Amino acid sequence: MNSLRLKNARKNGKLNLSANSELWVFKRLRQMIQNETHLLKVSIIFGVNPTPLRKIMAGKLVSRYFIKKMFVKLKKEKNFDSAFFKSPMVRRFLAVYGIYRKEGSLVNVARNLGLSRERVRQLLYKGNKLGLFDYKKIKEFSKPRIPKKKIIRDFQNLRRLNKLAKLYKMSTAQLSKLLQHYQIDKATLNTIRTKGEKLKCINQYTSLLKQSGRHLSSSDLQETKKGHYLSFKITKYWGSIHTFRKELNISFFPRNGQTFKVGRIKLIGSK
Repeated sequence: MNSLRLKNARKNGKLNLSANSELWVFKRLRQMIQNETHLLKVSIIFGVNPTPLRKIMAGKLVSRYFIKKMFVKLKKEKNFDSAFFKSPMVRRFLAVYGIYRKEGSLVNVARNLGLSRERVRQLLYKGNKLGLFDYKKIKEFSKPRIPKKKIIRDFQNLRRLNKLAKLYKMSTAQLSKLLQHYQIDKATLNTIRTKGEKLKCINQYTSLLKQSGRHLSSSDLQETKKGHYLSFKITKYWGSIHTFRKELNISFFPRNGQTFKVGRIKLIGSK
């Protein structure tokens, strides 16, 4: 909008600010609004309807009340990014998204908040459009009532995703969505799997220890098929049998009759 149009508008009683002030408002808004996303952000920051902003961007006249309101708000507000994230609307978008991540479906969120499913979708869509989160990448699924701790514990015991899916009577695709919902990534699964493999090795060693009545040397482990495989696993996850014994607090003296220890277990070895 040029100065002539503003002058004529002011003469007709549509505006009562000075021409410079009017031009400053229009110029400032045009600087701030480059696309629809910017327009929505400005609307949220200042708590105004986006329709007059669209008119300004199209070079059309708006009410003098709106111009005066924007003049005061623009002069007052300096830190626009801070104002955006502190606004109640943005907080609501983030709150709805947080519940959606937890519940896993629009229906559950709608039931939780007392809204319609479509309204929840609109809030998530607007938040996604503003760049607050990535709603499009989240695919809904019917969330089973399986706690995160149980999933971690079961995977630690089974150590394979296909076995875990079979245990829960679901497809591997459904299991992947469930893991994504709980934010259990590939690195976390590898950590859980390693811990499960170590516990399996410890249990196997304890079983052999009970059978023999004494701690086993590397040579003892190589004498049987189970022991040979266990020795391989110990080397893989601990690096050496020495590190394995050190972590389990095993005092190993194969050529005398001293007391051997595995944690709180004490056994007497033979000569």
